[in-house]
Amino acid sequence: MVASTDPSHVLQPGDHPDMYKAAAMDRVPLVDRAPHRPDALSLDRSEWHIMAYAPLRTAPWGVAMGASEAEVLEPVANLRTRFVVIGGASLLTFFVGGIVALNLYRRDHERSRARRNRSIRPDAQ
Repeated sequence: MVASTDPSHVLQPGDHPDMYKAAAMDRVPLVDRAPHRPDALSLDRSEWHIMAYAPLRTAPWGVAMGASEAEVLEPVANLRTRFVVIGGASLLTFFVGGIVALNLYRRDHERSRARRNRSIRPDAQ
């Protein structure tokens, strides 16, 4: 490993070498979920990692990246939460708007009925 966010991992073998070795031999890009077994020096204690490997066209090696599943999928979880909140607010607005519209319709309907009744019987005022 040439670079890492964890200084103890720099210039050390990376996580999941078997997965990377197979991808490097096949010269194919790879994105996969892998179980994580942290060593004693690791700051990352998550159970799963999302790993990615991309072979280079101009060199016989590739670029590999990995992070905890929670870290990789956090933007997706945030987006899902926003969609749920916005969807709930939209449904609530639609529901409240429907109730208000129904009440306004009923009130207008009662007033027009009262006007019709007064026009039919002018002495009932």
